[in-house]
Amino acid sequence: MDIYSSSIFKSLQREYKREFGIDIASFMKPKSVVVDLKSFENKFLNRKQRKVLRDIEKNNQNKVILSGGIASGKTFLACYLFLKTLLKNRHRYSHDTNNFILGNSQKALEINVTGQFKKLANMLKIPFVPKYSNTSYFEINSLRVNLYGGDKIRDFER
Repeated sequence: MDIYSSSIFKSLQREYKREFGIDIASFMKPKSVVVDLKSFENKFLNRKQRKVLRDIEKNNQNKVILSGGIASGKTFLACYLFLKTLLKNRHRYSHDTNNFILGNSQKALEINVTGQFKKLANMLKIPFVPKYSNTSYFEINSLRVNLYGGDKIRDFER
């Protein structure tokens, strides 16, 4: 059981933040977990997604446009590609870098993208901590990813 996701911990965390103005979750850095990405891909990605993934990696693509029907797995695959890149290059992305995802609106990012990353984290059994404050971000396997929506574009300028 993950104590940090329990309702008692979250209520005590809110109470402590209200009382002292400090978020105790910011002091807890979960240890990174080694992930077997190949077995994940074979188990959870369909044949078409695996082919797209192989083509992207084989041709070393750095800009990708995914197209397809509604609920065809585009967002899931895009989030997986982003996460795979972060995990493979952890030594680069764990320091003072601004790992970010841009989107049309902050709320859409928080709902769609954060949900997909939470789903991926559960499937990969790695820690996922969402933070909703002035600027939304989440930590996945102890790597911070900022979310910038078009409605909060000034946050990106900082």
